[in-house]
Amino acid sequence: MKMKYPLGTWLSIVVVALIMATVCISDTILWHGNITGKYFWFAGAVMVGCVVVCVQQLWRPSAVHIRLIDLLFILFAVWASGRRLFIAVPFTVNDRLSLLMVPLYFIFRSFNADINRSFSYLFSLFVIIEAVWGLLQFCGVVPSNHTLFGVTGSLFNPAPYAGFIAAGLPVFIAVAWSLRRSGIVLAVAVPALLLIVVSLLLAQSRAAWIAAVAGILMWLWLLAGRKMRVVPVLIAVVAGAVAGLYFLRPDSADGRLLIWKAAAGLIGQHPWLGAGYGRFADVYPLAQAAWFQKGTATVAEQLLASVPAYAYNEYLRMAVETGFVGLLLLLGLAALSIAESAKYAAQNAAAMVAFLTFAAFSYPLSVLPVAMLFVMLLSISANHSPLIFMITDSWALKYQFRISIFPSAIIFVFCTALSISILSFYPAYCTRAYASMLLASGDGTVAEPEFAALYDRLQGDRIFLTEYAHCLSDIGKYGESNRIISQELIEIANPLIINIYAHNCGQLGMFQEAEQAWLLSEQITPGRFYPCYRLMQLYSETGQHEKASAAAHRLLDKPIKVPSKTISDMQAAARQLLAR
Repeated sequence: MKMKYPLGTWLSIVVVALIMATVCISDTILWHGNITGKYFWFAGAVMVGCVVVCVQQLWRPSAVHIRLIDLLFILFAVWASGRRLFIAVPFTVNDRLSLLMVPLYFIFRSFNADINRSFSYLFSLFVIIEAVWGLLQFCGVVPSNHTLFGVTGSLFNPAPYAGFIAAGLPVFIAVAWSLRRSGIVLAVAVPALLLIVVSLLLAQSRAAWIAAVAGILMWLWLLAGRKMRVVPVLIAVVAGAVAGLYFLRPDSADGRLLIWKAAAGLIGQHPWLGAGYGRFADVYPLAQAAWFQKGTATVAEQLLASVPAYAYNEYLRMAVETGFVGLLLLLGLAALSIAESAKYAAQNAAAMVAFLTFAAFSYPLSVLPVAMLFVMLLSISANHSPLIFMITDSWALKYQFRISIFPSAIIFVFCTALSISILSFYPAYCTRAYASMLLASGDGTVAEPEFAALYDRLQGDRIFLTEYAHCLSDIGKYGESNRIISQELIEIANPLIINIYAHNCGQLGMFQEAEQAWLLSEQITPGRFYPCYRLMQLYSETGQHEKASAAAHRLLDKPIKVPSKTISDMQAAARQLLAR
């Protein structure tokens, strides 16, 4: 029996399946294993993919075509990673994963045209798996991965889960449409489609709903032959959906508007170069403090203020992190990818539109399984973009070797070294899970040696350093805790870090430093009571009665978003102080 596809194509399909399976991976042994387990699987799968590509190139060498999308992708990768190199912070696992997107892109580029249809089938399959997973969570059969949300699929949060499904929904519809003449397939596809839609609704992500609508409309427009009179209808439907869904959860929408307004001020600090790839969470807190210091913020904004890890708008984030140069490169990539995919694979263009719409309201490029979809779609669309130049064996005239295998060899070496470096963190994340568990249980004395053993390995990880500093502070090692925090973490000004530092300074008798830290924490999140309460205590203990009274009045005047016993106790202490 003759195989429909050659062996090389079947190997390519296996590689695609392994990489896409990243979305389903979890490892309970690891710290936050639902997130970090995907890191190590992805690194191993990409390394396997590089091996397959190199073997294929050695077995049957072919010319290497460098196309316009390839060039833009390389420029963006060099720009973003080059900017990151100038930041004096050790490379973390997340930094390495970002770099691993480069080999992932070229793995997909090396696969032949047959992989496009296989990718659509596999993408549809994993969307169905995620939909079933979410429905089982809703029914209570499978536990959710988040304490506040009932439906997260195999991911840690309903937002990226819904974003993954939203990008895959138009692909699934396109696949089902292409097989519509098969009664059996149609009988399976219709219930599966209903399942996917129900799971998407259960995730309660407005951004994903809008993205799914935009993607489906894009596919329908291409199916209808790109009739321009349909475009205003598409725009009106998406705009109406955005406006209507705002009123579903206005507090959440207003919180994102606050982040966007505060973050916009960061663009002017580094308009062309950016603050550095992956540094949004580091530079944002001071921008939020500056926004509130203007005095134009509303009471509602003060209540909504937190310290987000994400910008909830990838275009704003790219402008902040990589400057206008990086943003323009990214937008050029996305636009060219849609234009090229629309010519031969409407489902990929629709998936890209859904992804880009979702990116305007969420953080898909910060979540590995969703970010890799973007890279895959870019890579597949590059096959038909304009040719820039080509590497062929005709260049090797003097020596008897095939020069076309060199690019694959370079990618293989880079990918192997990078993947091994990521996989080498596996034992550290196992130990980190144990140390974090001890810290959460209140056994800081036992947890401290575990954190100390991990310091050299994870010193670039801000969350790890915060936990380590917290552990040292809990067991009374205030000076050591502040040394772990160091000047770099203080400049980040995350309230979690600032509060630990302020507490340490107060215990060490460094009252001026403690005062400044508590004031900064209150400026960043003026709606929170704890920093103001600690300031009141500090002023009272150091005999600064006027400042203590002023802090007590602020504490009593703060609007309460969610009443609690803790807030009542703080306000009761403020009244007692004013009564003395």
